[in-house]
Amino acid sequence: MTNEPKLWIVISRSDRLPNALVAADALRERFSGGIHLLREESKWWKNAKWQEFVGEFAEVHAFPKIRTCRGLKDLVASRSGKGCLALSRRPARIG
Repeated sequence: MTNEPKLWIVISRSDRLPNALVAADALRERFSGGIHLLREESKWWKNAKWQEFVGEFAEVHAFPKIRTCRGLKDLVASRSGKGCLALSRRPARIG
C-alpha cells in the first residue's frame, strides 16, 4: 500500500466542477498520490457534460446524496490520513 499523499476534492453539484479543476491544477504537485474527485450522485451530474474532465483526476468516486452536514463531516472523516478539500458556497468550518 502506498503512503503517497492524496487530495480528495468533495463537491455535490456539477456547477462546482470548475473550482475543483482550478484547485486540482494548483495543488497537483503537492499530492503525488493524485487528486481524487468525490461527487454526489444527483440530477445535477446526470444533466451535465462533465465526463471530458475525468482525466484531470486520478479517480472519480460517487457517493449517495447526504441530507445533513453531519453526514458530509462523517464522510470526510472516513478519508482520514488524506488531504481533503470541500468546495461549497459557504466557508467550511474547521475543527
